[in-house]
Order: sequence, then C-alpha cells, then structure tokens
Amino acid sequence: MTLIAPNIWLAIQHFIFGSGAPPVAMVFSLSRTCFFAGLSQIGQAADKYALAKGGVLCAAGPKDKSLGPITLVGIAGSATCTSQATSPKEYMTIEVMATVNVKSTDADATKYAAAPSTHAFLIPRKGDVYFSAPTLIKPTSSSSVATFSFGVEFGGPDVGGYIGMASYLGVSGQFSFNENSFKVGTEDYTACAVPKKVAGDDTACGSKVNVMPGTFKYSLFGYFDGTSLVSLMPTYQYLGIRTLVSLAKMGEGATVMFNNMALSQIKMQQIKNMTIKGNMTTMSFEFPQWFNYGIIESKVPKKKGSEMVQIRYVDDTSSNKQFFIDYLFKKNPKGVGAKMGFFVYDPTVSQTTITTTKVMMTTTKVNVTTTKKNNTSKSLTGAGFTTAMSGFVPAAFVMVASIICS
Repeated sequence: MTLIAPNIWLAIQHFIFGSGAPPVAMVFSLSRTCFFAGLSQIGQAADKYALAKGGVLCAAGPKDKSLGPITLVGIAGSATCTSQATSPKEYMTIEVMATVNVKSTDADATKYAAAPSTHAFLIPRKGDVYFSAPTLIKPTSSSSVATFSFGVEFGGPDVGGYIGMASYLGVSGQFSFNENSFKVGTEDYTACAVPKKVAGDDTACGSKVNVMPGTFKYSLFGYFDGTSLVSLMPTYQYLGIRTLVSLAKMGEGATVMFNNMALSQIKMQQIKNMTIKGNMTTMSFEFPQWFNYGIIESKVPKKKGSEMVQIRYVDDTSSNKQFFIDYLFKKNPKGVGAKMGFFVYDPTVSQTTITTTKVMMTTTKVNVTTTKKNNTSKSLTGAGFTTAMSGFVPAAFVMVASIICS
C-alpha cells in the first residue's frame, strides 16, 4: 500500500479508549502546501522526516531527497509530533511509484489490472529527486500552513514527462484556494486545481475551496512530453499515476474499504471513497471525480478544460499491508497526451458524522467493520506490466510532494 497523489481530502476520526470521551473528527486534504506551526514542528536535525501537527492530525514529509516521494499521515493522539521520536503510534504512507498508461483496448479501464501486458504499460520512477525542504507559510495574516515538495524524473527523450504532488496541513486559521503550486525541477509552477465539474473546454478555474485547521490534502500534477508522444497516443486511452498506500504502521489487522464495500467487492469499480481502520484510529478519504487539463505554455500551466478521472484499486499480492491506487487521466488533444499537456487532480473535503463506543466506531457514511485484506501474488512494482513498449522510450517524469499545516 502507498501514499502522494491528486488532492484528496481526508476525514480522520479519532476515538479514545477508556476515557469515554467523544471522538475528535477532523477533515484534511493532501496537497502541495504544508504549514508547520513553528520550527519545533520541523523536527530534530538528525531526523529524516519533518513532522507537523494541525488539529489532531500529524503529517510528515522527507527532509532529504534520497527518501523519495513519500508522505506520512496519522492521528497525533498524545504525540507532540516535534520529532520522529514523538510521531503518532499509527500512521499510513503514500508513495508515488510509476506512471500507468492504459491502452485503447481497455476503453473503460477495467481490464488492465488483470491483463497488464495486454492493456497497459508501466514506467517506474528513476533518477534524482527534486526536493524543497519543509517551509512555514502564511496564506493570510490569520492562518498558517507548512509545505514541502519533491519530484522524480521518469523515462527518456522520446516519451517522458513529470508528476508532482503537493500536500497541505492546516494548523491555524482559515484560508481558501483554487490554485496549487508544484515543484517542477528547480522551478515552481502554479496551476488551477479546482475543476468546474463540467466535461469539455473551459478555461475558468473553479470556485475557491475553504481550508480549516487540521485540514490535510495532497494535489497531483503531471505532464508528458517527448518527440514520439503524439504519434503513440492513438494506442492509448489514459495516462496516469500509480501510488502505493502502506498500512504497515496502522497496527496488526488494519483494514481498508472502498465505496463502503469490502475489497472482495470493489474489483475494478470507480473509487469514490476509502476508509482505513487501524487498531486505534480511522481515516476516511473522499476522492473527487473531476480533474483539470491543459497545456504548459512558456512554463505556465494554462487550463483548457475539465474531465472525469478514473480511480482504480489494484492489489499488491506481495503484501497484505499495502496496495496500489491508480489515477487515470483521459487523453485529450488540449491536455493529457498532447505535447506538454498536463493534468491537475485535487480532491475536496468531506465531513463525516460519527458516533463511538470504547471499542469501535461507526459512521453515517462508512462501515469500518471489514475483514483483513488477503493478498496473493503481485509485486510492488506491478508484476506483469510492460515497462517499455516497442517504439516507446520513457522520458523524464517528476513527482512532487508537499505538506501544509495551518
């Protein structure tokens, strides 16, 4: 299982054993900006990750590019989140692994996971990580957010591209946004992150989204380029990102559900929400169904329209503690698949009403009483996927991750 891709807003519910206290509900979204309430939240000098605390949430990102494109999220509980030694007892990770590109033979993206060599190819990440260390920012005079970002190159000169991830954790105050900033190599690109939820050409950005304290979100941005890109596009229907979600630190018996269903039921259905339950904490993710597309012109991402995203669960049979989530973006002559055509995927906040007892929590939206996932035999990198196609030489691909605390 892994972590860092499109803006996904997560609602985290925390319940306290033995005290009879009511649960603390928090909504957060993963995106590029992350605020740290103070230098103490950046962590100790020897730590490999910088931690930030916003509301009851603790989030962390790497302080060194060698750690790769990975983000950690968990309920703080009694943890102060000032260093790795004071991190939450339970947390999940999200990591960007590769690009997943689905052929036109799988028009609705429901066959490629079972027959990857026939319907798709995967390009693993490689090369140096572009990285910006965690930084404190203030979107307004009364709000604070912490942010870090990084990126990884994929492929070669014939076909390549970039993928970035931005993460935000609200620490104090409230602010609103409809654009996100992404690390692209050594530069920062700002792109419209909020779609209009109407398919087709539309250059206007969507309405601003309010971010409250304790909000955590991540936003995905990427583009493809290369001398052979356009000529190869008739073969493909979607270009996308594979992320690895790990529950290894969520406690023994951690479970996951999609669309309020057990894993045995979800198969290749469109994913709309995800619930992860550990031994002590539960996190709920809402996946928006729209993304923006456009063309990068003179290093400026220009929105051209919006379209619906395809989100798929893919089993990782090498471990019952991790799985893949693929985000697939439909090709468009004015966006994904065109030279310097880009996508931005930015999930929205979902508030969940919850009730609790000493041992278990239920919600009006999510049933968390599922059985433990039982995997059988798929490798972390996606066994069975073709990593290079005839006439296809992968090019540069970069990923960015950020965390914000306000």
